[in-house]
Amino acid sequence: TDLDIPGGPRWAPSGNGLVISSYRTISSGSGGSTRRSAILRVGLDGSSEEIKPNIQPELPGFEPDVSPNGGKIAFTGVSGGSFKIWTMDLDGGNPQKIEAVNWQSGPRFSPDGKQIVFQQHRSSGTRKDLYIASADGSEARMLASSPTASNPASPSWSPDGKRIVYAMNGGFYSIKTDGSDNTQLFPNLGAPATLGEINWK
Repeated sequence: TDLDIPGGPRWAPSGNGLVISSYRTISSGSGGSTRRSAILRVGLDGSSEEIKPNIQPELPGFEPDVSPNGGKIAFTGVSGGSFKIWTMDLDGGNPQKIEAVNWQSGPRFSPDGKQIVFQQHRSSGTRKDLYIASADGSEARMLASSPTASNPASPSWSPDGKRIVYAMNGGFYSIKTDGSDNTQLFPNLGAPATLGEINWK
């Protein structure tokens, strides 16, 4: 079994390894092969172990994030043909899904591990809004939305868990977790600007 196209590395809080997403190439008996997504725990020595949810989703393995206490993983998985946010224990047990009508992606745990911020597609097209929910999947609500074709993306929690910074419309914004005080932090860098992952210091 080989790993192909690894991505989304997240440190375990203990610092002794990573959780990553990857495609795994599976050889078939007829000489062919198929690929499927997977979530793996990777040691600093290069060893790896797949983490398998013990029930649905049918296709796990995208955008994992590790809870601050190291006990949970949030990830994007395919369920019923739609991308949904799931959480599971580090050994794959107790998988839970955040209920939603539309596609979801990009989960990130809050510093206390009690909430998750993520993107949720609108009912049509590729437009997305920023949502927040309890880590058990309940109380999902919209946090931020763009009036233009841009999507709020790359959310990052403040260390105290009171604010979230995200990229939108070629700039960076900061918002309280109750949805108030949505403030632009920097001048608009222009629509063509590509804004990546945001990290607090």
